[in-house]
Amino acid sequence: MVFRAGAPRWESAEQRRVRVRDELLLARADPAAWPNAAFAKQALRRGGRQTIEPELIGPDSHAELDGVGARAERYRAELANGRWALSAGPDLTTTPHQQEDVPA
Repeated sequence: MVFRAGAPRWESAEQRRVRVRDELLLARADPAAWPNAAFAKQALRRGGRQTIEPELIGPDSHAELDGVGARAERYRAELANGRWALSAGPDLTTTPHQQEDVPA
């Protein structure tokens, strides 16, 4: 199975985000310091890390490398598209039920 041991020729935008994030962590860099994989790849090249880049398949959403910001952005987009509905929450305009006075 030698053909499977080589570097990948293609990767999705999510695979690229994860790969670049991992390369930054191995270089002891903070993935949250770059807004997306494109900027981080440039920084890695300037730092002397030359790698063969797999061809990107599909569109690149330029998601944040840290994952937290990317998840928050996806969640906001899903909220806007109506996929999720936030509950109305408690009605803070009414007073809570008062306890009856119980003789001691």
